[in-house]
Amino acid sequence: MRTTLTLDDDVAARLKQLRGFSSFKEAVNEAIRAGLDQLESPPNTQQPYKTQPVDLGGLRIKNIDNISEILDLLETASQPRL
Repeated sequence: MRTTLTLDDDVAARLKQLRGFSSFKEAVNEAIRAGLDQLESPPNTQQPYKTQPVDLGGLRIKNIDNISEILDLLETASQPRL
């Protein structure tokens, strides 16, 4: 089949680079076939990554609204024990 096709400059340049020893017509047909094959094939779905939950124990701070209590707790925890 004969048809007129207008290519963007960057597409034409990439086809000229990829054509190697084949004709420009063959390079265009090969690129279109590869694109159509990719569009028709099912998407490559990877298994979603899952993290394993870890129990970190109970909360050390009962009420996070009281900032001074949190700072006191952190300050006490950072002091070396004698």
